[in-house]
Amino acid sequence: MTSTRPVILLVDDDPANVSLLNLLLRADYAVKAANNGLRALELAHQVHPDLILLDVMMPGIDGFEVCRRLKNHPDTRNIPIIFLTAQSSIEDEVNGFKLGAADFIHKPVSPPIVEMRVKNQLQIKLLRDLLQSRSAEERAQKAQLMQIFSLHVSPEVAATLWQQRAKLLTNEGLPPQRLTATVLFSDIRNFTTISEQLDPHVLFVWLNEYLDVMSQVVQAQHGVVSKYIGDAVMAVFGLPQPNVPAQDATRCAQRAVDCALAMREHLAVLNRQFVARDLPEIAIRIGIASGSLMVGEVGSQQRREYTVIGDTVNIAARLEATRGQRR
Repeated sequence: MTSTRPVILLVDDDPANVSLLNLLLRADYAVKAANNGLRALELAHQVHPDLILLDVMMPGIDGFEVCRRLKNHPDTRNIPIIFLTAQSSIEDEVNGFKLGAADFIHKPVSPPIVEMRVKNQLQIKLLRDLLQSRSAEERAQKAQLMQIFSLHVSPEVAATLWQQRAKLLTNEGLPPQRLTATVLFSDIRNFTTISEQLDPHVLFVWLNEYLDVMSQVVQAQHGVVSKYIGDAVMAVFGLPQPNVPAQDATRCAQRAVDCALAMREHLAVLNRQFVARDLPEIAIRIGIASGSLMVGEVGSQQRREYTVIGDTVNIAARLEATRGQRR
C-alpha cells in the first residue's frame, strides 16, 4: 500500500449500491467502480487496488469467478476481497472463503459494518505488506552481507556467521567445539625474494591470481579456506557447515591429499600463463596433518576471527616448512 490514500475498487451492477458505498468511503479512500466482472478484472490489473468490494450476483461473470481469476494471477492474488451478497447461504460463504475471500458483507449494507470491515482488512493488508517487505529486505541484506563476508572469510564460515547471527548480535559469540579434521598448509617458495623484485601492483595481481586458483581447488574438494597468511593458504577439511551432515574424518583426509595433487596440476597450467606474461613461476610447499583440533572465535572485543587451533594445525605448518628453507 502506498503512502497516498488506500484505493478501493467497488464492483456491483446496481448503481444505487455503488453510490451508497462510494458515499461511505470516499472521504477516507480513493474509490474506483466497475459495474461488471470483466470491467472489474481490467481495473484490478490497471490500478492494483488495496481492497476490492465485490458483488456476488452479477450478469455475465459473477463475483465468484472474478475472485477465482484474481487469486490465480500473481499480480492480483494478494488483494483482499470482501464479497457483497444479498444471500445468507452458508454454502456460498464457504465457497467464497475457499476461493480466497477475506470477508463477507450482507445486503442491505450497514454503514458501520462496512466501515469497520474495510478498515480491518486494510490494516491486515498493511501488516502483511510490511512483513513481506521486511522479508524481502532481509533477503537482500543477507545477499549483500554474504557477498561482503565472503571477501574476508570463506563462504562456509560466512554461512555459519549468518546462521548464528542472533548469538553474534547479543555478544554470545559462536560456540567453540572440538572435532577431528585435516589441515592443509601451502605457501610459495622464495616468496620474499620474488616479491622484492616486483612492482607492488604487479606483485598483488600475480599473487591474487595464484591464490584465486588455489582457493577454487580447495573448494572443489569441499575444503574451507580458513585464512591467507601473506602468500600462504591454510585450508581445513571437515569443518562443520550449515545444513551439511558431519563429514567422515578419513574421507576428509583423502580430500586434502586430492586437493594437494590438484594444486600441483593447476599450478603447472598457471605457470605456463605466467611465463607467457613474463611473470615469475611459482613453486609451492604443502603440509597436511589430520587429527583433533578446536574451532571457535579468537581475538579482542573490537575484532575477532573464527579459526581453528591445536597441534594438528601446528603439525601441518611444520610439515609444510620442512619442504624447503623458510622465508
